[in-house]
Amino acid sequence: MPPHKKWVRVLSSMELSIVCFSLLMALTVICTLAQVPLGTHAAVERTIRTFFVWWRPQGAAFSLPVFPGGGFVGLLLLVNLLTAQFLRLEWSRRKAGMWLAHLG
Repeated sequence: MPPHKKWVRVLSSMELSIVCFSLLMALTVICTLAQVPLGTHAAVERTIRTFFVWWRPQGAAFSLPVFPGGGFVGLLLLVNLLTAQFLRLEWSRRKAGMWLAHLG
C-alpha cells in the first residue's frame, strides 16, 4: 500500500476521532484546574486557544511543549471529519441529510 493511502486511512479512522475526543476531555479538565491559579481568561488562552500547552522549567529561558492544545486537536479533528466524510459517505440523494448535518 502506498504511503499516502496509509496516511489517508489513519486520518479518516474512528480511532483518531476517539483519541481527539479523549484529548479534548483531558484539556477541559486541565483548563478547569488551571483556572484557580491563572484565572479563566489566562487558563483558556494557555490550553484551549493554543496549538500546544507549554511548560517553562523554573529559572529556564525556554519552554517545552507538554501536551497538544485545543487548536491542534480541533484542527486534527476537523481533518479527520472531512476525510472520513468524503471517503466513506456515499454521494447520493438519500444521504443528503447526513451531508447537510456534517457540513453544518
